[in-house]
Amino acid sequence: MEIIKLQVSKRLILCFFISIIFSFNCDNNNPNWIRIYGGDGVENVARVIESYDNGYIIAGSTNSFGADPYQQVFSDVYEGTSDGWLIKINNSGKIIWQNTYGQASNENFWDIQYSNEGGYILAGEKDIYHDRNSLWVLKIDQSGNIIWEKSITGDKTYRAESIQKTGDAYIICGNVVDFEKAFVIKLNEDGSINWEKYFTLYKNNACLNVKATIDGGFILLGTTGDFKNEKMDYWVIKLDNKGDVLWSKIYDSSGNDSPSEITVTTDGGYILGGSTYIPWQSKSGLWVLKTDSDGNIQWQKKYSNKYAFINFGYFTLDDDGSIVMVGYFDYGILIIKINPNGDIQWQTNYNLFSYYSNFINHTKDNGYIISALSREFNIMILKINNNGDMSGGCFNDYNSDNNIYSEDTNAYPSNTTINVVNSNSLIAETNVEIFDSYSGNKSFCD
Repeated sequence: MEIIKLQVSKRLILCFFISIIFSFNCDNNNPNWIRIYGGDGVENVARVIESYDNGYIIAGSTNSFGADPYQQVFSDVYEGTSDGWLIKINNSGKIIWQNTYGQASNENFWDIQYSNEGGYILAGEKDIYHDRNSLWVLKIDQSGNIIWEKSITGDKTYRAESIQKTGDAYIICGNVVDFEKAFVIKLNEDGSINWEKYFTLYKNNACLNVKATIDGGFILLGTTGDFKNEKMDYWVIKLDNKGDVLWSKIYDSSGNDSPSEITVTTDGGYILGGSTYIPWQSKSGLWVLKTDSDGNIQWQKKYSNKYAFINFGYFTLDDDGSIVMVGYFDYGILIIKINPNGDIQWQTNYNLFSYYSNFINHTKDNGYIISALSREFNIMILKINNNGDMSGGCFNDYNSDNNIYSEDTNAYPSNTTINVVNSNSLIAETNVEIFDSYSGNKSFCD
């Protein structure tokens, strides 16, 4: 068993506990595995994607290591600021290298994607003043070296939620000041601003995911409504390549809707995924809609059982158009595969009660890689096969009979007229430092 740090901590207690429960003789080179990464402080995970050499790269944040790590300053007082954190692992989850990026302030990565030149592009937020954060973008090479970094600021706090490459540029979306406004910014290859737009509709507004569309424009998935009264809706905005709005629609399940991800399908339409909470039923479920290229609904379904609260609903598309979603609920981490018409093909629940699943991506070996976060603020990565299980892997506490069923929903898209504001944010070079971090990785197999 690998020890994360040679001192007694909540991390060691957790790892020791896990090693007692899940002790198996497993092949560490098996393509299916689970590993935990972390230190004594607080970690967060944004996304895990495949690297160019058939390994994986994990993006997130940590205050266990870096410029101002978590440490004891008095008998019962601990302090430390977070840094952006990258971990490069091989295809068995073993660490190849790991870096933190930051200064003696809070920095966080919220998304990572491939850059246009064989490296990676990251988006997040950086604490520039005590009262507000800037949008933070880094372009790095395959070894984690910074090519350029930019801080985009205004008179309020910015948070980037999603970044994508598009041709010779990058598109970023997020929110301003606790979901006051949604924004989208197009950057040139060198990180300079091409154009930026801000959108408002109701009291609270945010963009959560952005994708390039086949016509050269962009599709935004956001949320709009009233947080305080627990009434938020899916919000989709179609832009042309100059950022002008072509159409805007909201999708209301009659509950409190929490969108997560949007993707473009081969027919030019869209899949919208997330979850919905129905207050009068006191339960939540995953909610998926398939639309055409104009946002008209072709089918819509909710996935739930009679008792559980199921949340998140990030997904990935298989080559045949099937949708594989991940969520978390009362019994652990839930994975559902549905066909292009929304019918359930299989479902698997991993009995990891203290972990919240985040993102899922399809892998080159036809499996899936999933990121999750524990209640103890460890990062966990799961690699599973294309049947949703860990055949041959060391963790066998999962089942395929969770009584998850699908039901049609009756949301109707509503056309909306949104407020669009052009803006001129300030962009500046930043000079964060790169620090080696020294997290270990605890496998259920070790």
